[in-house]
This record gives sequence, structure tokens and C-alpha cells, in this order.
Amino acid sequence: MNKLIVIGDLHGDIDIYREIKDKFKDYDKILVGDYVDSFNKTRKQQLLLIEEILQDIEQNKVIALKGNHELSYLYPDTMGASGYASSFAASLMPLFSDMHRLLKPYELISEHKILITHAGLTKRLIPYDSNVLDDMNLLTLWLDQEIRNLDHGMVYNIGSARGGANPVGGIFWCDYQWDFDPIEGIRQVFGHTPGSSIRQRGENYCIDCLQSKKEVLEISEDGEIKTIEF
Repeated sequence: MNKLIVIGDLHGDIDIYREIKDKFKDYDKILVGDYVDSFNKTRKQQLLLIEEILQDIEQNKVIALKGNHELSYLYPDTMGASGYASSFAASLMPLFSDMHRLLKPYELISEHKILITHAGLTKRLIPYDSNVLDDMNLLTLWLDQEIRNLDHGMVYNIGSARGGANPVGGIFWCDYQWDFDPIEGIRQVFGHTPGSSIRQRGENYCIDCLQSKKEVLEISEDGEIKTIEF
């Protein structure tokens, strides 16, 4: 594994995305989702951002995950998020096929037991003894099984903290403050719940802070994790 940075929710900020690419040229890059919907960026900026991200994936410049705001446009009847606009959905529609094809649900760095998702995987969501998830192959099998089940997969749960009907949210909706409970033996990196800086709970990191502070998370070749301010 090369050294890499994990980048928090961008929400249409194409300028900061380009700044990160320029300042971290020698790093592999993973984005944790939420490229659209913003209170202060125009729809044009948001569209340009997701177009550029999709191009960068095609060129193997970045790995990008789905966030709940992407799911909101891909599945508006069941996963609508705040900020959804039907007019913007019409603009995004030509990109839907590429969004389905190129945006990943999660990234797992098996050798270092690091799970990267949009919102985090809470221990409370797992329906059996979480110790079995010490085996990364079992974790992958469980996640993939749940992801394929679009209608009932627990990874799509919207928790009550985010206005849903489930007790806790899944990997696209887990609220860091109310839902997240660490899983012993697995380190996690995720965004989704905004804060003024990167927050740490044990060896788990919530990195949704770019709207307030320019920080990304570095994962070195040997699996060490640290925050980088730029």
C-alpha cells in the first residue's frame, strides 16, 4: 500500500478539491462522499465537482465513495436527504450511470484493518457478535451481502438521529454523535457528521471538517494514521 490521504465531505467545493490534489500530488487519495448539496456553493460548482471526480476515478487518480447525498439523487424515493432538489436531479441524471458504476460503497485496507465508509459502521448495527468481524474476509462478505439488498440491507438504515425509522444509521447515515459505537479490532475513517476539525474516538476518525478547517487524514504505508493541516 502507498501512503494515502482520506478526504472529507466536499459538498460542491471544487476549489478545495483542486487545492488538495495540487498539494498532495504524491499521495493516493480516497474521498468519503457527499460531493453535492451545499448551502454556499452553486449548483454549477457542485456539478463541476462531481464531473471532475468521476473523470479522476476513470484515470485512476482517486477512489471515491458514495455518500448519503449521492444516494439521495440515485434513490430519491427511499433515501432523500436534506438539500435534494428535483431541478438539480435533472442536471445530474446524465451522470447517474457513471455514479452507479464508479462510486464505491466502502474501501477496506485489509492488511491494516482499516474500514473507510461515508458515515461509519456502528457496532450496534451488527446482528451478531462483532468479534467475528476481526476476519476482514467475513466483514467484506457481510458488507457486500447487505449492500446488494437495496430494499432491506442494514447498511442503508436511516437512524432516528437523522429523521429515519431505524434505531441507528448504516454506513451512509450513521451519526457520529448519536449512532456510532466503535468495533473492537477495526479502525474506521468516515465523514458525514460535520465538525470544526477531525475528531477521534479511540482509533476511529470522523473527518467531515473541510467546511471549517483544512485537514485531511494521512494513512502511511505501515498503517499509521495522522491528521495533516494544509
